[in-house]
Amino acid sequence: MQVHMVEIFLPLARQDGTPQPADCFTQTRSELVEHCGGVTIYARAPAEGFWRDGNEVVADQVVVFEALDRQYEAEWWQAYKRRLCERFAQMR
Repeated sequence: MQVHMVEIFLPLARQDGTPQPADCFTQTRSELVEHCGGVTIYARAPAEGFWRDGNEVVADQVVVFEALDRQYEAEWWQAYKRRLCERFAQMR
């Protein structure tokens, strides 16, 4: 049986700089436990992500949710990505 490790980088703040509501993370944790049977959350020391937006380099603090999916379905994960983008007010 093939197992897929999925890492999800979730921003600690919304694009306007306000903190993400705690229930966004709680709901995501519950969904991943339900779907994958468990999740590991790396939240003690937030990671920093950097990307280019036009001529500007933008930084973001993130936490990482990691799950092992034994029944990986690409369509489910694509739909879940869309839900997370909406939940965390991020661009797709």
